[in-house]
Amino acid sequence: METIIEDPDAKTSVKDLSFSSDEKFLVVNRSSGPSRVWDLKSSEAVANLPREQGEIFGFCRFSTKSDNSQILFVTAMQGDIMI
Repeated sequence: METIIEDPDAKTSVKDLSFSSDEKFLVVNRSSGPSRVWDLKSSEAVANLPREQGEIFGFCRFSTKSDNSQILFVTAMQGDIMI
């Protein structure tokens, strides 16, 4: 096994992660901080999903659309309300 992604800024535990079905992307939700979408070929973060004040990210999943492109679903909670 070899390391393909290293995140030196990660100081919190991983809450959830998901690989895209085409194996190009990985999304990681952490217990705090932004969620990140990684390009697995380049090992670069291609998107940061910032949280709003008081918001908590839950689960994340990639899904394939009818045109074979990827869509990302992320649950978020604000107080006691799931968004």
